[in-house]
Amino acid sequence: MLKPPLYKMRHLIMKTALHINEYHGISFFLFSCPRLQTLTIHISSSNTIFPERETTLSLVEHEFLSNGYIMVYKCLKRTLKVVNVTGFKGHLNEMLAIQYFIKYGYALETLYINLSNEKGPNGINMEASYRANAEFLLQIHRASNALNIFIN
Repeated sequence: MLKPPLYKMRHLIMKTALHINEYHGISFFLFSCPRLQTLTIHISSSNTIFPERETTLSLVEHEFLSNGYIMVYKCLKRTLKVVNVTGFKGHLNEMLAIQYFIKYGYALETLYINLSNEKGPNGINMEASYRANAEFLLQIHRASNALNIFIN
């Protein structure tokens, strides 16, 4: 059987804006890394390299957005134990992606949500807002009874 080149990947570090147009790329890595144990997501500001290029792939039924058919990748069912998110603000796209890991991470044991230290307009401290968004995720039904969520 032909195995994907990332088959043995155990720890994946992604630098992403978690923009909706990046969802298919994230799914590609989840599919390609069936033995993934740790996923680190560094959320960065969304700087589009080629703004004229938008995704041509349908997002209507993407698993992060769908209420219908949900694709649950092998690593989420069996091996993915830790998800570490840094730079969290709680934008809708971030919330949807992280909810997916909570709802379908059957093997997930630990989710670290590290808040962004980015200031708001006029230098306003946004930590309370970012924390409130992260705390909303504590209410999501967890696929794993062993899942602990830490907000820093």
